[in-house]
Amino acid sequence: MLKANPAAGIVAAIFTSALPFTATHAFADETLPVTIYANQAQEATSLGKVGSSVTVLTEDDIRKSGAQTVGDALRHVSGLSVGQSGGPGQFTQVRIRGSEANHVMLIVDGVQYNDPSGIGYDFSGLLAANVETIEIIRGPQSGIYGSGAHAGVIAITTKSGKGLRKPVVSAQAEAGSFSTLLSSIFAAGGDENVWMSLGASGLTTDGYNISTAGTEADGSSIGNMNLRMGLNPVNGFDIDGSLRFATREADFDDTNFGNASAPPLTDAAGPHYNENDFGGRIAANYTIPGTEFKQHVSWDGYGFLRGSVDQYGPFESEGARNEALYRASYTLRTPDFAESKHDTSLQVSHEWLTYDTNFNMLPAYQLETTSFAGEWRSSFYNRYFLTAAVRHDLSQQFEDATTGRLTARANNDDGFSVHAAVGTGVTNPTMDELFGSNNTFVGNPDLKPEESFEWEIGVSQNWNVLPISTGITYFDGQTRNEIRTVFSPTNTAINDPGISRRRGLETMITWAPMPGLNFSGTYTYTDARTSAGLEETRRPPHSGSIDADMRFLEDKLGLKVGVAFNGTMQDDDFRVAPSMRVQLPGYTLLNTQLSYQLTPQAEAYVRVQNALDQQYQEVFGYRGQPLSAYAGMKLRFGE
Repeated sequence: MLKANPAAGIVAAIFTSALPFTATHAFADETLPVTIYANQAQEATSLGKVGSSVTVLTEDDIRKSGAQTVGDALRHVSGLSVGQSGGPGQFTQVRIRGSEANHVMLIVDGVQYNDPSGIGYDFSGLLAANVETIEIIRGPQSGIYGSGAHAGVIAITTKSGKGLRKPVVSAQAEAGSFSTLLSSIFAAGGDENVWMSLGASGLTTDGYNISTAGTEADGSSIGNMNLRMGLNPVNGFDIDGSLRFATREADFDDTNFGNASAPPLTDAAGPHYNENDFGGRIAANYTIPGTEFKQHVSWDGYGFLRGSVDQYGPFESEGARNEALYRASYTLRTPDFAESKHDTSLQVSHEWLTYDTNFNMLPAYQLETTSFAGEWRSSFYNRYFLTAAVRHDLSQQFEDATTGRLTARANNDDGFSVHAAVGTGVTNPTMDELFGSNNTFVGNPDLKPEESFEWEIGVSQNWNVLPISTGITYFDGQTRNEIRTVFSPTNTAINDPGISRRRGLETMITWAPMPGLNFSGTYTYTDARTSAGLEETRRPPHSGSIDADMRFLEDKLGLKVGVAFNGTMQDDDFRVAPSMRVQLPGYTLLNTQLSYQLTPQAEAYVRVQNALDQQYQEVFGYRGQPLSAYAGMKLRFGE
């Protein structure tokens, strides 16, 4: 498994509410997007009150970007690196601030999609259709979410019918290069007391040859379905639930292990992968009448079934994660003392993980963890904000772990803001690392959890005279007990006895020179090093983006142009044992989308991906998607 000096001085940090697809945001709280998952109570909070580095992509941002998948939508977010082994439907990992992929927690509609097998969640099966928001919370969040939120959280909220004045029905159809077909449908209805939504989307493509040799195309298909519902029978009491199902099939090419003179990948029609995953949640919230004392109880679960056929034969696995949680929270208002408000929450939860493979002759592996956590949030004069969170995990397998997070933010009337955060993270060894995944990889039951410490500080400025917002973030972190794979004398996992370090800068600028014309840009510098001082693989030290959003003809005609730059980065060549370092060249991708609002209910569009037809690789040996073009239609009826 690929695994992912403190700097002197104070450098500035971030105004992360400025989105990579949106040109400008005023600093006034009512104009900012909100985050749900940046606090333990999961209460909607304006980004102007959050000390952590948070980016929120809205449904409008995703629509204008033309992203087919969630992975595509994340490519222009500062601090993130996306590694995809080919085109749509091919294995996709997301890293935050130079972390490992399994250090990033994925949440969909409140369900944690921690993968018990431990490779990190594969984002290739997540379509962007019917997504309402994507929240990216950078920095250790284990003090709130526990193991797996080591480097940050990506939280997806799908569309619901809550608060609609009348029912809504929408649909999308798209066709293009490589016989690609994309379709989606969504229906929702309800009000503040009862609501329900159902969405389905699918993508199929014949694909292209992901190997650098040969001509055999590697196709894929993806299907997603989301159901959300809620009920508010009496004032102060509500119930909500969600169900999600996703399926993915993909052709792929095997690695030429042990043949350094051959192309990195074979070009064969046989290797194939399929996966079904499903998640669900039910939650109830109750506020005692006449008080601000709230109680929350929930259950959520995630499971998967996977199968593949490659040069080693068939491989099958299944896993599940379930969690029961109770939380109590209270709001204390003290207007006579600095116009302050204090929110506190305490929670207890129990998590069950199971995992099994066709190589395992024993009963399915199981791990259980009981957790206690609390958070305190205070605001003063509605411009100074402090938070503190702590969590203690009692693990069946490992030593108990205590993690925490502190954040602070201050805003002034001139659009200036400063924030800081410090936190610790933990990621438990994966099932594969503990017990082995097949007959070529031996598990190590003596592994310890990976532990991290990270801090950040930053400033941002909304220039009121000019329609410009700027921000810069500095972060610095280190990881102990990082788990790495060794190939001699046995293929297994070990804890690195040294310390691996990550530090960097995240910058942004947005500019809206006139109505209908918006520009935004990001640049990220990441210095992620192993304990031996080597650059971590698949983490480009330099990356950035520039986006332009133009509207004409009374907003009916829209043109979106996005440029993403990825600098040179290191990867591993597994044709030799032990693996050898290789350098992947940098590349620049140009994507465009032209749309026209035919009627208030119908929009037609054409888009071009990789318009410069760059030849590039995000993973060694796997060709990135070449020049491709698509045309589609979106319909919306109702509110």
